[in-house]
Amino acid sequence: MTTIEDYIELNRQFTPFPNSNETAEENQILANWGHLKSKSWDDLEKEVRCVILAEAGAGKTWELKHRAEFLKQQGKPAFFICIENIETDFQNAFEIGDQADFQSWLESTQEAWFFLDSVDESRLKEPKTFEKALRHFARTISNGVHRAHLYISSRPYSWRASQDRKLLDEILFHPAAGRSEADDSSGRSEPQSAISIYLLRPLDRDQIQHFCNERNGNNVNQLLEEIERANLWSLAERPFDLEAILAKWEKDQVLEGRLALLRFIIEIRLGDSHNTNRSQRQTLNLEKAKQGARRLAVPSS
Repeated sequence: MTTIEDYIELNRQFTPFPNSNETAEENQILANWGHLKSKSWDDLEKEVRCVILAEAGAGKTWELKHRAEFLKQQGKPAFFICIENIETDFQNAFEIGDQADFQSWLESTQEAWFFLDSVDESRLKEPKTFEKALRHFARTISNGVHRAHLYISSRPYSWRASQDRKLLDEILFHPAAGRSEADDSSGRSEPQSAISIYLLRPLDRDQIQHFCNERNGNNVNQLLEEIERANLWSLAERPFDLEAILAKWEKDQVLEGRLALLRFIIEIRLGDSHNTNRSQRQTLNLEKAKQGARRLAVPSS
């Protein structure tokens, strides 16, 4: 199982979440030509209410966890917490930082950075878990809520764009600096929400190559040629699947086709997860998984 010590710095990039299908298509075209403006973690560090969306296997958990650890090492109050543990056992929910660090920050005048992971995992247990966790979190940090930078991760399908944004504003509203909007009923200016929503960008070719080199992959240039030959970039751009690609390459020195690779990924990941406690809540039949792999492979072959 991958640990925080295995993290590879890839300078991951983020782009604003498109608010329409048309914008999404425009962004994809710009990205293909290398003209889509993106932001780094250094940019996001200035946000106060931030939602980060990423597909399964994109590495969002490790990005949040590593950033929390990075800020902590810089001497800043920073915490990584699994959302599903907030309401039931907040004192012991910290994976980066701890209750003593939290209490020390609460009694100070410092800013702090909270990384809450993730909306989709929390809703596996019970649909209301996310809302309950937010309310409990807001009560717990009430004395320092205006000093808290908040980052929430989710898979896109689990983030309800309108409902969850309203919920976050209702519970943990923070005004955007220098921005306001008119209230139609009174004409008065109302503060605008500071919530920003970003997509974690997939790995590009240079990042994929760097990742493989850092993992001491064999014949990396040849591996990249094999990924190109088999048209597997859509898998290689996700760190979770790239690890599996490296494992198969190490074992066979060939990737074969998409279906064979998907089968291999499923078989080695069924008993493995980035979080053992979370994996205990999720069971998957191997044969059903292989059938799913075949269905996924057909449209792309």
